[in-house]
Amino acid sequence: MVVNSILAAIIAHGNQYYSSQESIYHISSSEKNPLKSCDIQLFLFHSFTKNPWINKDGNIIKVGMPPLFSSMDSFQNYISTYYWPLLKILELANLLSWQRFDKTYKNLKRKIDMAIRLAELYKPYLLFHGSFDDVNTERLRMAMKDCNIEDVLSFDPRYIKWEDYFMNTHFPGAVKRIF
Repeated sequence: MVVNSILAAIIAHGNQYYSSQESIYHISSSEKNPLKSCDIQLFLFHSFTKNPWINKDGNIIKVGMPPLFSSMDSFQNYISTYYWPLLKILELANLLSWQRFDKTYKNLKRKIDMAIRLAELYKPYLLFHGSFDDVNTERLRMAMKDCNIEDVLSFDPRYIKWEDYFMNTHFPGAVKRIF
């Protein structure tokens, strides 16, 4: 869709189907086909239920519905309430036992740190509560319709299948590249 919209903009501006003014085109979720945080939460649950991770012992890692946070503060509070105390207890036990739990402590700390880094990485997307004005993009689509090439250069966000995209493209790519 992004490539199609770029090509359409080149055609429209190059052939003067459009005025020569600069335009911003939003090719994404809009009011016509919004993507909601609760949808992503559900897609995550379905993805890890459908394609479960296997631990080093060969057992399936069971997942529950992931919590949905309204802000980074609520996420930090969750981590501080449920994970940091356990980590601190393990750190103390590790010190008192002359580093007997060092591997377990480092592994848990690494996992918590990774969760925090991923939250920071995805914060702009997951905690964004706006929608984009796609009036310019709609005009561009109409210009392509006038040129009779709208079928060739389709970039209408109403046709984005969010579940298919996340389940078959985004999550598998993230798992492959990040983990």
